[in-house]
Amino acid sequence: MADRTGYDYVIVGAGSAGCVLAYRLTADPTVRVLLLEAGGRDTHPLIHVPIGLGKIWEHRMFDWGYDTSPSRGWMAAALRRCAARSSAGARRST
Repeated sequence: MADRTGYDYVIVGAGSAGCVLAYRLTADPTVRVLLLEAGGRDTHPLIHVPIGLGKIWEHRMFDWGYDTSPSRGWMAAALRRCAARSSAGARRST
């Protein structure tokens, strides 16, 4: 294979969809793919066990910290929105 620089595809976000897309694109060995993720690797033990989700959720670990706006319809409360900050996204921590 010739030494190449650059990429054929750049995927921003290594969530569930980004990882699947990168996997499918790299099935062709001639294609170069760059997968970018702002979060870190998912090596923390709490990510890999279902019971760990409670601690992750409680302390907002590996989360972007997004909340919804208060609503008139549901107890006028702002709700937490889980938006994981690690490769494989929110699906990995559930």
